[in-house]
Amino acid sequence: MRAGTSHRAEILNYRKDGRQIWIETNLVPVLDEAGRVEQVIAIERDITAAETHEAELAEAKRAAEQGEKTKRNSLPR
Repeated sequence: MRAGTSHRAEILNYRKDGRQIWIETNLVPVLDEAGRVEQVIAIERDITAAETHEAELAEAKRAAEQGEKTKRNSLPR
């Protein structure tokens, strides 16, 4: 941040009710005329649904690959 570059991260966080949520945070420095960081703007968004979907796709891919491997191994030779 001190160098004036932006930063993006995904953070596992918790709601007040204790449920886990994934947050994408983007931190963007605003520089003054001298090039010093004057303030930082933070933009956050809930990406829990996207993270869940990505995990489901990865599991489906793994299951499909395992099924294909099992199928190949069970074919008569």
